[in-house]
Amino acid sequence: MSSPHELEEYIWKFIGKGKSVLDIGTGLGKNAYIIRIYKQPKSLIGIDMFLPHLKICKFHKIYDNVVLSTASILPFASGSFDVVIATEIIGHMEKGIATKMLEEAERVATEKIIVSTPNHAKRQECFNLNPWEARLSSWSVNDFRKRCYKVFGIGFGSYTFEARFGRIAYFLEMFFRPLGLLFPILSKELVAVKEKSIG
Repeated sequence: MSSPHELEEYIWKFIGKGKSVLDIGTGLGKNAYIIRIYKQPKSLIGIDMFLPHLKICKFHKIYDNVVLSTASILPFASGSFDVVIATEIIGHMEKGIATKMLEEAERVATEKIIVSTPNHAKRQECFNLNPWEARLSSWSVNDFRKRCYKVFGIGFGSYTFEARFGRIAYFLEMFFRPLGLLFPILSKELVAVKEKSIG
C-alpha cells in the first residue's frame, strides 16, 4: 500500500530500538526498510494478502519472515510482538473486518499499535492489479479515540481538497498545515497510536 513520506517520522518516533515488530500489509516493504535502518529490530515479520508483494519482500530479504495471511485473524500467539504497525491498510477493509484487525493487533502486541489512514477518505474501486487496493471504509478521529488510541494529524485538508483546488491546494495546505497538527480532524492523514500498559 502507498503512504505519505511524513509517516516515516511516526515510525521512527514510536518504535523503539531492538523491538520485535509485526508489519501488517507489507506492500513493497517500505516500512521494513525504514525500521531496519533506524531501529535495528530484534525481529521483523511482515504479512500481506497480496502474494506478489510478499514474493518481492522475500526475494530482497527485507523481513526476517513474511506470511500470507488475512489481517483479521493473525496466525500468532497473544503477545508475540512488542509493536504492531498497520499503515495505510485499515481503509481497504470493510469496517467490521477492520475492527477485527485492530482487535488482533491489540492481542498480539505487548507495547504499541500504530495505525495510519487517510482522513475523510471516500470509497473507491481497485485501480491496479492488487484486488486489495479498493478503499472500502473511512476512519475518523473519534473511531480511534473510542478504542483508546491517541490520534495525530499530518497535513491539512483531504485528497478531494486537492482535486477541488488544483495547484493552489499545495500552497493552501502548506499554510494551514499547523492546523492539522493541532486539530487532527482537519488533517489529511491520521496516525493512531495505542500504548498498552505493561505489568
